[in-house]
Amino acid sequence: MRLSYLIKSYRISQLLYIILFVFCSIFISCRLDDDHNLECIGNVKASLPSHQFKTGLINQYYSDEIKASVDNEPNDDHYDYSFTIEGRIPDGVDVVFDDRTVSFEGFPVQSGRFKFKIFLDIDPLYPESLICVEYSTSREYEMIIDSN
Repeated sequence: MRLSYLIKSYRISQLLYIILFVFCSIFISCRLDDDHNLECIGNVKASLPSHQFKTGLINQYYSDEIKASVDNEPNDDHYDYSFTIEGRIPDGVDVVFDDRTVSFEGFPVQSGRFKFKIFLDIDPLYPESLICVEYSTSREYEMIIDSN
């Protein structure tokens, strides 16, 4: 009888350790943000790089690009990337979306400062039950085209 009591106690303590581990894994890596929303530390999230676009010249070939990623995820290529752009892009410059890359290329026909915002949404190809995932982000950029 004493042996069965020890075995039951051992199993209960194992279960408590497992529950404690899961609880700590979830809540120690998370915190409340200023709006009292749960925010995870080291969470997987869509990311656009900070980038200083090259200065271009009117009627001369222009080419530059940015490459999106997924922070804290070793398999960035296991996501579908969807981009949207709002703002001004110089006439003559085309925007090409190719997987994780947004390319700007062409022959600009107007000078000025062109401000735009890129929005990124990611979708995992192999969905998992991740607790802390930020599927969307955005960043503002500026492109300068000078006259000859």
